[in-house]
Amino acid sequence: MRRARLLAVLAFAHLACAHGALAGEIYVAGQEAGVVSRVDPATNRVVATIPVGPGPAGLATGPGGRVYVTHPDHRAITVIDGPAGRVVARLDHPGSPFGIAAAPDGSALYVGDWRRG
Repeated sequence: MRRARLLAVLAFAHLACAHGALAGEIYVAGQEAGVVSRVDPATNRVVATIPVGPGPAGLATGPGGRVYVTHPDHRAITVIDGPAGRVVARLDHPGSPFGIAAAPDGSALYVGDWRRG
């Protein structure tokens, strides 16, 4: 049962990250570990682990392989350079950012707030 849940999460992550990620990349947030893992869908193996700080939750990708990660309990959004596998910025957020999407041209982030509706 655990493997089935993991595969469901990976499938969701792939759909959520398809538009801006490099072809075939999957990103998965590890809330307890404070990391985002990049998974190779051909092998189902983690190929990179990126420390992002406590409580990563929502993921979105944008142009240039950027990956945006919400931290609802820490009022922040982490920006990752996906191809380089490193954090490039941490953005403060006044609420509890959870759901996130990036405009296709990279001009805006759309952020759902967990507690403030």
